[in-house]
Parts: sequence; C-alpha cells; structure tokens
Amino acid sequence: MLSSSSKSDWPTDLFLTTDNNQFETWINKQGNFSREDILPTEVPRKSVIVGQSSFVDIDGDGHQDHLLPVCLDEACLNSVIYLAGQRNKEWVTLLSDFQQGETKWGLVPGAPGLPLALHLGDYNLDGFPDALVILRNSSSRAQRAFLLENVPCSGSSCPSVGRTFRVHWDQSDMGSIPQAALATFYDIYEDGILDMLVLSRAEGKADFIIHALKNNFEADAYFVKVIVLSGLCSSDCPQKVTPFGVNQPGPYVMYTTVDSNGNLKNASVSWADSV
Repeated sequence: MLSSSSKSDWPTDLFLTTDNNQFETWINKQGNFSREDILPTEVPRKSVIVGQSSFVDIDGDGHQDHLLPVCLDEACLNSVIYLAGQRNKEWVTLLSDFQQGETKWGLVPGAPGLPLALHLGDYNLDGFPDALVILRNSSSRAQRAFLLENVPCSGSSCPSVGRTFRVHWDQSDMGSIPQAALATFYDIYEDGILDMLVLSRAEGKADFIIHALKNNFEADAYFVKVIVLSGLCSSDCPQKVTPFGVNQPGPYVMYTTVDSNGNLKNASVSWADSV
C-alpha cells in the first residue's frame, strides 16, 4: 500500500496494489475515501514481474507521476521502466534500453526484503528527480548499482513528458562494488547534496556490507529542507518538552519558485510509505 497526494490537493490519498497486480486509487475527501481511477488500473501489457510503484514529479509540473519498473520475462532479460500520470492515463515507456555496448543488463527480480524498486532523489540539484537501481548482467549474472539521470529528450522515442532516464554506465565508484543488492540516496553530511548508500552481499555470506559514497557534485544551487511533524508523541511526553512528532506516511509538499531566467517552476514531492 502506498500513500501519497495523488491529486495534488494536499490530503493524503491511498494507492493500492492488489494480489492480482491491479491498481486502485482511493481519494481522501475530508477523511472519507472513495475510489477514483485517475491512474491506470492495469499493469502494462506483457508484464511478467511487476516492481514496486513510486510516485515522483518526473517533469517538474507540480503533479505526481506513477513510475513502475517491470520485467517482460521471468529472467528480467527484457526490462522496462514505465510512467503514467493524471494527464495521460496510458503507460508510456520511460526507459527500456539497458544495453552497454555488447553487454545487456536488466532489472533484478525482487526477493524477500528486497523488492524490485527505484530509489529516487535529485543528485545534481537540477530540480528533476533521478534514480538509483540495481541491474544484473545477463551474461555473467553480476549485479551492480547504477545511477539513472533524469534528462530532457526529444524525438519519436521520447515520452510525452519530455524527460527520460539516462544510465550512467561510467560510474566507476559504484561499479566497483560487487554483487550490489540495494542502492539509495542519503544526505550523510546534511548539506543538501544527496550521497549514496549501497548494500552488497559477498558470495556465501548472509550479512550485507554497507558502502557509503560521497557525492562530490557542486553547483550554484540551493536546497529546501522540510521536516514534517505530526505533533504527536510516541508515548507520554513530559509536559515541558514540545513533542517533535512521529513518522507518518503521506506528507506532501508542493512549491513554486523562479529560475535564473525568471521563469516560474513548479515542483512537488510526496513521502509515500509502502507496506
């Protein structure tokens, strides 16, 4: 179950994935939930393995888009990242080319505790969310973490949102981590620049190894740090201590800013929680 503000109207909505890989969107109307199919209810055709849904503003229009990684065969030799939005309820291909020269890569089927999922974050502070993903070499079966950069595109193969993911095949730091199992963004130094954490597992070992990679990106940009508090205590709080709040699913932030050329730019983010 994922929580987000699907209609960008602030109240937290519910997005459900059912046992038969059907999707349901339940809109929050003053605390009462009613089903409205504002997003696709069916998985993309020919999908064999369906990953975990993610909600992110992929093109900076202020509306949350639905990202879905899928495999078109049991071995994930043919993998696709699909996108759907409220303006276009049809699935469109965001990325399907995982070919590096003569080497073909694909997504990794999910395992208990490690679902097939994209981990999103804006690593270069350009206002468009990027992604980290684990790919598997179709020949050697080796697994590596890769950065997917959100870049503009044009032409017949470009999605209607005008953006696509470009795989950074030349990330030598992440590429040197063998048998990667999970990769995610994390601001280690709390300086507004997202660093990267990668989990790997040595052959024959059950425990994971944690690798931290510092992001050396520098740019004339700013960041906004938002802390969402519920105002609740996890237990009885002392009277003289102001409650900091507890973690809650579904907070949604949307803002409008002005770029260096004086143009208005919308952006939104939802802290969706999955169960």
